[in-house]
Amino acid sequence: MSTTAIIVEILIIGFLAGVWIVLSVLSVLSFSPLDVSTLKSFFSKASDWSIPLSLAGVAIFYQLGLLMNGVAGALQGRYFHKRWRDPLFEKPLPGYGTVRATVLQNGSPEVHVSLRVDLSFIRLFRAGILNFALIAAILLVRRQLILSVIALVIAALCGFFWKERYHMYYERIRNLYGTLCEQLQR
Repeated sequence: MSTTAIIVEILIIGFLAGVWIVLSVLSVLSFSPLDVSTLKSFFSKASDWSIPLSLAGVAIFYQLGLLMNGVAGALQGRYFHKRWRDPLFEKPLPGYGTVRATVLQNGSPEVHVSLRVDLSFIRLFRAGILNFALIAAILLVRRQLILSVIALVIAALCGFFWKERYHMYYERIRNLYGTLCEQLQR
């Protein structure tokens, strides 16, 4: 996976974080984001600043993406690694760190790419759970019930697909380790 793909992934996560942050600020300021005339006025005045504002937006979304990925990863690691990942790597296996290192050192380039793609989906789904849940909560506070339910459904779907990918990734690592050990013993 190229650096560009990782940057895009972080920007997507950051954009979604930006949505709930903007909604929060607008809620505090009692501004309706659905007020079209005010939005048209803002964007017409901001057109002269479109390039600097776009660059600033990308930088802000990137930083938000890094932060949200870190927060979601920390929350995942505290609970789910112990509950779901670690039991897959109990004795007689040497432990997840050693198993992963062996797979990365001895796996083919195709294996590396495939595992990176899996991790990308895991990160996107993981951050999507948190971002869409926060969007749903803010929309609920703003009494936007239908939009809140939609965001909550998306968060739940992200949770479902995150769990599926999470399990699949660690089971693949374990299975690849077994295959590599058999090949190395021959």
